[in-house]
Amino acid sequence: MRSQIIDHLQKIEAEDDIAILYACESGSRAWEEIFLSPRPILAIKWIEQGYGVAPTAFSALLEYVALEPALRQEINRLMTLKETGGEADRVPQSPMVNQFVESELKSLANQTQTYENNPAPFELLDEIFRTIWPDVNFS
Repeated sequence: MRSQIIDHLQKIEAEDDIAILYACESGSRAWEEIFLSPRPILAIKWIEQGYGVAPTAFSALLEYVALEPALRQEINRLMTLKETGGEADRVPQSPMVNQFVESELKSLANQTQTYENNPAPFELLDEIFRTIWPDVNFS
């Protein structure tokens, strides 16, 4: 794999007449995939459960969002495998996590909400900013 990557980088250098001084791989694409699908679903649940803006950290979402105990345990198991395994390790399939994702996506697809188009009160916001910063010219 290393030789393929080097060959590809050299091809890019030749085609684009550039010099690649440094190239690196970060993270584990295989492991990231297993947590990418549940993350936005947990973020939606975070908001629905009244916690406000969802955090970036997957572990924070997992800690606070209400989930079935068996699902939480399975996700924790996978996270432990990720933390203790190497990036080249094969990703175990998790029927439980897959079923959760599929079920939640179907549920979300059936939910539709309409929001009124309420424009922001720009005049009020302008007045607040002018009061807070009277020496700044906002024109």
